[in-house]
Amino acid sequence: MNHLSEEELILHYYSEEADAFVAEQHLDQCEECRAHYAGLQRVLNVVDSLPVPARGEEYGGQVWRRIEGRLPSRRRWGGVRLAGDRGVYGRPDVSESQSEGPAGADCRE
Repeated sequence: MNHLSEEELILHYYSEEADAFVAEQHLDQCEECRAHYAGLQRVLNVVDSLPVPARGEEYGGQVWRRIEGRLPSRRRWGGVRLAGDRGVYGRPDVSESQSEGPAGADCRE
């Protein structure tokens, strides 16, 4: 018998799984998964009961400033900063000049 993964059990807890009937049916038949799910329910019930901390308007900027040094180098393209070493559209073989066609044309594939 294939057991439900922890990810599948968590998705089931939040009612976000692809097929709830299959998960319910498996939990009805499998004591091991039922026990694992019961443990996850206890943990997730505690997590869900914790208050969400209030964040100021600057919170997003503070997070980015803290992690910016850990991110890969950035490149600039048309005024937009792209992360990583890939080219335009994530393809190393497409340059900025190749992505622009005649005036107003969109040549992206």
